[in-house]
Amino acid sequence: MALTTCPDCGRELPSEAAHCPHCGLRLSPPPRHLKTHAWLATALLVGSYFGLVSQTDTRSAGPAIATAIFGALLVVAILYYVEVRIRSRHHRR
Repeated sequence: MALTTCPDCGRELPSEAAHCPHCGLRLSPPPRHLKTHAWLATALLVGSYFGLVSQTDTRSAGPAIATAIFGALLVVAILYYVEVRIRSRHHRR
């Protein structure tokens, strides 16, 4: 049985191990859907931020409504991004 070292804690473990028995680091790559969700959350953050910044004319009700919508979208994007980051961290352990 070949041995390798854990990239997180540095202890030796079997090369066939799916996770480190010492620190719990998962040695398999993260699922593809987490990477897709991370890109989607980032695009949503950037898009909603630029949409919010572009709403500078507040002389009529239209831009005020659009600003509220983009502001709400930005909050949702931030929460979604944080949730994706938390899930990807939990996948490591």
